[in-house]
Amino acid sequence: MTTDCRYVLGIHDGHNSGATLVCDGTVLASISEERLVRKKNAVGYPKLSIEAVLKIGGIDSSELSEVAFASLFMHSAGHLDNVASWYDVGLSDQKADERKAPEYGRIVFEQRKRERIETASEHLGITPEKIHFIEHHLAHLAAAYYTAPAWAEGRSVLGLTCDGAGDGLCATVSTCKPGAIERLSETSRHASLGKIYSRITFLMGMTPWEHEYKLMGLAPYAS
Repeated sequence: MTTDCRYVLGIHDGHNSGATLVCDGTVLASISEERLVRKKNAVGYPKLSIEAVLKIGGIDSSELSEVAFASLFMHSAGHLDNVASWYDVGLSDQKADERKAPEYGRIVFEQRKRERIETASEHLGITPEKIHFIEHHLAHLAAAYYTAPAWAEGRSVLGLTCDGAGDGLCATVSTCKPGAIERLSETSRHASLGKIYSRITFLMGMTPWEHEYKLMGLAPYAS
C-alpha cells in the first residue's frame, strides 16, 4: 500500500457492530463483528473486525490518520446485550426518566465518550487526538451519498435517513452537494415508528432489532 495514503478507520460499537478501513475515500475492507465472533448481531467494540480490516489493508494502526466512531453517544455493550431489563418499561418509568436533571445526561454522555476513547486508544496504540465521533444520522447519510453512483457527482441530491433512533433522532432530511451535507429537517426519537415496531416485537416474545421483519415484511403472508 502507498505510504502517503490517508487511512481512516470507521468503527460502529453498537448493535450489529463492525469496522471499515478507508484509503483516500476508497473502502479497502469492511466487516461485521458477528461474522468473526459467530454471534448474531454482536454488540460492543468490534475488536476482531478492526484487526481484520487493518490486516486486509496491509497497514499497522500507527499508520491511521483518523479513527471515526459512528454516533456521538453509544450505550455500553452490557446495556445493549440486556434489552429486556429496560425495554419493558411503562409510562411512569418514562415520566420519571424525563424528570432527571439535564446534568445527569451530560455526565453519562461524557463518561461513555471517555470509555470509548480509552478503549480504542489502548487497543490501537494511538493518541486520543486521532479519535473523532460522527453524528448518527450524518454517518448514515454520508455512507449513502459518498458511495452513490456516478450520476450523483456534481449534482445536488436529496438525502433521507430513517431508523429506530440514534443521537436523539429517528429521521432526517438533507441536501447533499460535493463536500457539503446540509440538514433541512429532523424528527425526534420520541416520534420513532421503528421504536414502536421494536416494542411490539419485544411484547410478542421475539427479539428486538432482529425480528421486526416478521411483523412487517412477512406479516401480509400470514394465514
